[in-house]
Amino acid sequence: MKEDDFISTIKGQTCSIIGLGLMGGSLAAALHGMFHTIIGYDLRPEYVKIAVEKNYIDKGTSHLSEAIKEANIIVLATPMRVILNMIDEISSILPNKSIVMDLGSVKVPVVEKMQSLPDEIQIIGGHPMCGREKSGIEAVDPHLFKNAPFILTPAARTSRNTIDLLSFLIQSIGARPLILEAERHDLLVAAISHLPYLIACNLVRSAEIIALNDAELWDVASSGFRDTTRLAASNVEMSLDILLTNKDRILDMTRMFQEQLASFISLLENNDEDMLRDYLSSVQNIRKHLFVSSPT
Repeated sequence: MKEDDFISTIKGQTCSIIGLGLMGGSLAAALHGMFHTIIGYDLRPEYVKIAVEKNYIDKGTSHLSEAIKEANIIVLATPMRVILNMIDEISSILPNKSIVMDLGSVKVPVVEKMQSLPDEIQIIGGHPMCGREKSGIEAVDPHLFKNAPFILTPAARTSRNTIDLLSFLIQSIGARPLILEAERHDLLVAAISHLPYLIACNLVRSAEIIALNDAELWDVASSGFRDTTRLAASNVEMSLDILLTNKDRILDMTRMFQEQLASFISLLENNDEDMLRDYLSSVQNIRKHLFVSSPT
């Protein structure tokens, strides 16, 4: 289909966003005006009320069946383990030939679970690679997805038209669609997202041990410590869901990190200045080439 065909198609369709926190609310706000109707669902009535008042959605409800019954595209934007439970809950009430996508940070268990949905339902995993430490509808930003990778993980039965349609929507909100297999996705995000979260948490814990005997440590801490530990401020419940649903890959990456750290410790213990310089220079060059526009 051509771009004009996609625009014409979605103009007559309804999109339901299930969960109006940071991700779901921001997606609803970003998509608002593109669909005939955007319906927002959240168990918290105050979230629904705010989303309607701020014009993120056209209609809102705290009843799941009401949110889904007329939808062409259903986006599950709740915490990971809620998504997994919700797939069972919505199975019998999905409109025929609708598309179900999620925004969870782990894809293998979701795509596998989606296989249980009726055959006529199109299924696909989704993961926008953006976010903030703040959560909830108060943090909603329609520009959240600008220039961010937005990963899609199709199942074997996902049609080319579904992939193309969602890729078009992703581009329409300023993000960059990237198609990956679910297993590959989970390994990659364990390395560049989930492991950094664990490292940030342990940096804070390590500093806290020193601070117990010298409270001035926190007065000394400045932008370097703040930036390095930013992820430690992430939503705890969401982070727990991620850790427990991508446990094996996160453990693999943690062990790999331990090996790298042990090698570095050995160089430092042996005062191996030349090898330390090579190590640090190599890492510096990798970092510079990864983020060429970054001031750091």
